[in-house]
Amino acid sequence: MLQALVVIRNFSTDYFSFFWYCDFTPIIFAALFFWRNDQAIKGLISIGFFMQLAYVFIIVFRLIFNVTLFGFAINFPFTSIYVIPTLIIHLGTMFAFIAAYKVKPKAPSLMYSFVFLVMIYTLVIVSTNPTTSLGGNYNLIYYPELFSRFSFYTEIWVGVAWVTMAVPTHLFQLLVWHISKRRKHKVPQQSLYIESSLSSRV
Repeated sequence: MLQALVVIRNFSTDYFSFFWYCDFTPIIFAALFFWRNDQAIKGLISIGFFMQLAYVFIIVFRLIFNVTLFGFAINFPFTSIYVIPTLIIHLGTMFAFIAAYKVKPKAPSLMYSFVFLVMIYTLVIVSTNPTTSLGGNYNLIYYPELFSRFSFYTEIWVGVAWVTMAVPTHLFQLLVWHISKRRKHKVPQQSLYIESSLSSRV
């Protein structure tokens, strides 16, 4: 359904948006959930989770206060027919995270993250116009002012994205998994304590 929403929105405005991570991952998530490839799901979450949440926050802040945060340009019309689908689409990775947070992220998920980044990078360079979509922005991701002095930044984009986004988000998912596991084990212990107390009273 999310991918159908993307198609409707993009064909009504700008087709090149299909090359953004947020716009083509719904169909990939659907396929991965269908195939039950848990580690690939975790890997795909790792390269877009925090960026999508940040983008949603920026859009909502702009809608409420009409202020652009961090100098981040939002290049789309602020109409309900565009904003509402955009917000829903950018929550797609959050939906996947909620559905899969009980699955432990393992080392293969980091490999999947790297593969997905290579796919995005290749698609951008080969298939997009350099002045539009990610073709003009892939080397502007993850605060490029930190790397603008390096002429070879574009060539190492995959590595930079993997280190700055995939690895930290992987560790975050691992932390959430540990917390959920601890909570899961606390409930049976409490119930066993109650049962033993009741039996001793009898």
